[in-house]
Amino acid sequence: MPLRISLLVILISSLICSKVNILCVIRVARTIADLEEETKIERHHLSEAIQFRSFDRGFAQ
Repeated sequence: MPLRISLLVILISSLICSKVNILCVIRVARTIADLEEETKIERHHLSEAIQFRSFDRGFAQ
């Protein structure tokens, strides 16, 4: 299983995310990769996106 997919599996199981939230994480990761001028979303992009979304969820509650 590729590392990117395993991070998404962890996200789904630990945060019990909806499809919409998962897509938001992927969009944030894509934006981070774009800012770094990368063509692919890497593990650190997903990790950072998950952190941003977790941080965002903390303030929403």
